[in-house]
Parts: sequence; C-alpha cells; structure tokens
Amino acid sequence: MNKRALYCTVICLYLSFSGFAQVYEDFNLSEYVTPDIVRSQLDFSLRTAASFTDNETSKNDLFRINGDLNTAFDKYKNTRPYWNRQMLVVGMSGNYRNELKEKNSDYGLTFNYQNVNRFYTSDMRFFEVSPSVDVQLLGYKTGGLLVDVKTHNNSYYANIPMSVGKGRIEQVEDARQAIYILENLDKQGVLNRKLTTEEIHAFAQTISTVKNKRFLDARLRMIDEITTVDSVLVNMGVLSSGGAPYFTTLYDYWMYGDLFSRGSGTVYKVGLTPFINHRNYNNVSDLQSVKLTGTGVTAKLSYENEKPLNLYWQQSIWAEASGSYWHSKINLPSDNTSHMVDMGLNGRYTLGYYPTSRTNVNFGFDESLYWGQRTYKDTPEPNDKYTFLTSYTGAFVDLYYYISPQFRFALNANLGLRYTDNIKPKQDDPKNLMWTGNFVAKLTYSLF
Repeated sequence: MNKRALYCTVICLYLSFSGFAQVYEDFNLSEYVTPDIVRSQLDFSLRTAASFTDNETSKNDLFRINGDLNTAFDKYKNTRPYWNRQMLVVGMSGNYRNELKEKNSDYGLTFNYQNVNRFYTSDMRFFEVSPSVDVQLLGYKTGGLLVDVKTHNNSYYANIPMSVGKGRIEQVEDARQAIYILENLDKQGVLNRKLTTEEIHAFAQTISTVKNKRFLDARLRMIDEITTVDSVLVNMGVLSSGGAPYFTTLYDYWMYGDLFSRGSGTVYKVGLTPFINHRNYNNVSDLQSVKLTGTGVTAKLSYENEKPLNLYWQQSIWAEASGSYWHSKINLPSDNTSHMVDMGLNGRYTLGYYPTSRTNVNFGFDESLYWGQRTYKDTPEPNDKYTFLTSYTGAFVDLYYYISPQFRFALNANLGLRYTDNIKPKQDDPKNLMWTGNFVAKLTYSLF
C-alpha cells in the first residue's frame, strides 16, 4: 500500500507539473520578431583556466595555467534596415606553463575593439563591414635553462572584413522571458485565461522595448520597468487578482529570467578580409630586437543557423570555409621574406538546454581541418617550401548559472584530439597525435 501511495503521489506531481508546463509549451519562439532596440552592457570578469597536452608520439607534453581580469563593453542596436554591435575589451592576463623541464611565464595587457555594421535591404540581403583592431603588450620569462631569458612582445593587428549575405538571426530571449513570467503567474493562479499568440508577442515586444531605457539609479529603472509590464497585463484584462503572489512573481522573473541569449534564423555570408599585422620582440637580456610585419587577405564563406527546438532546447550550427594569402617580413638575423597560402574548414554543432530562468548547459562538437604552405625567399636555398596539415576533433560542455542580477558564473570544459603532419620537408617525427584539454571557470559582475 505504501508503494502504491508513493506511485500515486509521484504521478500526481508529474501530471500537475506537466499541466503547468504545457500551458504555453506550444508557443513557437522562432516566430518572434525583435523590435527596434538599443542595449548596452558593461561587465567585469575574473577568469582562470588550466590546460594540458598529452602527445601520443613524443614526450613533448605541456601543462598550462592562466588567469585574466577583463572589462568588456558591449553595445547592440537592432532595426529592420540596420544591425550594429560594438565590443570593447580591455584585459590583464597572466600565464604559467611547464614544458620539457622548462618553466615559462608571461603577463600582459590586451585591448580589442570590433564594430560590426550590417545594412539590410527589404529582401533580407545585406552588406557588412566590420573593422577591428587588437593590441597586445606582453612580457615573457623563461627559466630552467642555463640562464633566465626575459623578452617583451608587442603586437598590433587590424583588419576590415567586408561581406555580402542573406538572412537574419532574431534575438528571442525576451519572448522566452515573457513565457517564464506568464507560466509562473498562471501557477500562482493570478491569470484568468491563457494569452493568445498575438498577445504574447505584444507582451514580449513591450519587454524588449522597455529594456532600452537607461537610468543612473537602478531603483528608478526597476520601478519604470515593472510599472510598464504591469500596465500591459492590466490593459489586456488577464489578471484575476493582484497582491503579493502577483508582484513577487513578476519581480522575481523580471530580475532573474532574461540573461541567456536565444536566437532564431539563418545567415549565409561570403566576403574578403584585408589585414595587417606587426610584432616587435625585444630580448631584455642581450638587447636584441626582432620585427615582423605581415599583410594579406582572407576569403570566407560561412553558414550560421540558430533554431529553438522548443522552449527548453536550442540548436546552433556554424560552418565556414576560408582561404588566405600572407606576405611577411622578419629581420632575424637579416631580412627574410616569406609568402604563405592556407585553406581551412571549420564547423561547430551546439545543443543547448535551458531548464530554468537561472541556468543553462550547452554541449557539442568542434571540427576543423587546416592546410598551409609557406615559401621563404631569402634562405640559403631559395624558395624553400614548408607544407603542413592539421586537424582537430573535440567535444565541449558549457554551464552557466545566474547568481544575482549582477553576478554570473560560467564553467567550460573541452577535450579534443589534434593531429599535425609536416608534409614537406619530412622530419624524423613528422606526424604528431595529441590529446588536448581545457577547463575554464569565470565569474562576471555586470555593472549594467
């Protein structure tokens, strides 16, 4: 009898939960259209990571641990004719690694800015230009040899990707937050009916629009947002009662249900990226300086698809084919010029699970194949060619948790098999097969 009562209780709880969950589970996130919005975000993050490489064909194993402190500003603008995203990241980093009984450490300051501009026509075709610049000021120390060696490495990289394409990916996380709010208000018994699809879209677009407003005082911002959302529900006539159950639920899922990005749509893109790269190595011990300057162009063809399978599952697919030509010059010990051509294929499949408004987990697979050939012009044997092939197959898992409106915690782990082959010239150990792994923990504080 006790087992039978337990089974009945479990079944009743399951049916109760299923009945609650199924109120809006037929809502299709893919049908949501993002209104005209402008949003900004300023984050401070502390990250630590450890990685290893276990070489199957040699004793060249590697262990590395590093950490960094970053400040990131992210501004996003979406209208029907224009899409823009600007990202600025300033970071400090430290890194320690142990390889072949040699201990190495480095530290540095990084600066990265990217501005993506996409101009749309009425038939979803677009032209995109995305200038970016990356600056790294690094210091190195190598120990474990006869003497310690200290070097400085300053690098500057700039490019201007230009492309044409078709398609658009809508951000649908605001529609998901609307469903979270409605589901839990229904659970509290404060709704007198189920909202129609049109009403849900109108409610979600109100959520998207009200988040555009900026306030210096977070309390005034919260009052304005809750008042606006409440007025929409009141005007729809769907509230059967107010009071504490209604407002506490609304506050809770407004503050804790809107951070995880969800997309819907497909984008095809083809383009060219001219770039320039400059590096300057300075050996502090013997005052030697090495300069490397490179220019080139990359051609890319890419495909991106974001698909909400339902309210809880998200599928993401990305694939890219690329080819590049480089021209570089290095003054070690005298001027040496080289040309390089390469081709690559890359792909990623991600399946995301979003069980609650405060956490999600993503897992998937990476695949890449890379071929390159470098020709040196100023070596003792003119036109020396070095040809190589690399591939990588790996799996990854990401876990996110929303601690509070300001704090977020993320974990990432990946494991993969990397293969390298020095096709020409052949070496004593031309092929390398190695396992690689990485573990990253990150804590982020969001100022706004």
